[in-house]
Amino acid sequence: MFTDLKNDSASKLVEVREYLDLTNSLVPAPPTPTPNSVLSAKGFFYVHIYGVFEYTVTTAVEKTISFINADTVLLGDLKPLILSMVLNPECDSISSANSRNWKKRWSLFEKIQDNGVSEIATEILPTDGKNIRYNQLESIWKTFCINEPILNIPSIGGRIKDIVDNRNAIAHGNFTPSEIGSRVSLPELYARHNEMSNYCSYLIQVFEDYITNKDYLK
Repeated sequence: MFTDLKNDSASKLVEVREYLDLTNSLVPAPPTPTPNSVLSAKGFFYVHIYGVFEYTVTTAVEKTISFINADTVLLGDLKPLILSMVLNPECDSISSANSRNWKKRWSLFEKIQDNGVSEIATEILPTDGKNIRYNQLESIWKTFCINEPILNIPSIGGRIKDIVDNRNAIAHGNFTPSEIGSRVSLPELYARHNEMSNYCSYLIQVFEDYITNKDYLK
């Protein structure tokens, strides 16, 4: 069901691992100092691994929505919080309307009352639009009413924050890649890669089980 995403995510993670292997091969033997180019390569790891992580999360959500849509579920059969995605256009319309425009509100509740077949826009990612950290994952889990733990191990929340912070520091020009790379050893980067690889596999499995069990239904 999610085999294509499993393969794509794994393939991208292999590429990150090969990138680390190449970087490792360029490290000179002591006492020669590590050149700036290698330090920069270590820093760019954060950009690379975050890209794979974000792709895995957003694609898992998109596929999950597609499966729910394909099941032609009536609005009344969905868990209530999932309606926040189904009725997203109506919610946006109310949000942007004049506070005295009651027609928008009537339209929202009439749609619920009509109990038609649900249709969720596949491009929706139920977060605040910021980089994906624990809070964004929590928002996704709550919106889909997922019962499984958000994290496979407690420490991965801090690891994700570390990756996002360093990725943003480079992307926004606050620190150079070499400055970020100088703060971490290659064994530590390999450990981060393994942790994120395990988490991506966990996340995909959570969404696959969610669809298999039809946990979106009441």
